[in-house]
Amino acid sequence: MLRKLASLLLTLLSLAVTANASIVTLANGRTLKVLIVERQNEKVHLRLQNGTEIWLPADAVQSVSSDEVDEFHDKFLEQDVAAHQ
Repeated sequence: MLRKLASLLLTLLSLAVTANASIVTLANGRTLKVLIVERQNEKVHLRLQNGTEIWLPADAVQSVSSDEVDEFHDKFLEQDVAAHQ
């Protein structure tokens, strides 16, 4: 029972995380905008917005941060639509 609850919680959390885009900074300084970031052992699984999936060694990823610009843009659009109704 506890395992099923934990599994359900992890699934819900992963859905919440994938709802917003993230910015992944690679060790070489390049950045990627991704929908999904999952670490599995010594590998990192990235899913880009176009559906492309990338697997990288974990040490190739320097950082992961929220794409606050997208979040601001979405809120701005929601307010703009509401203002014109």
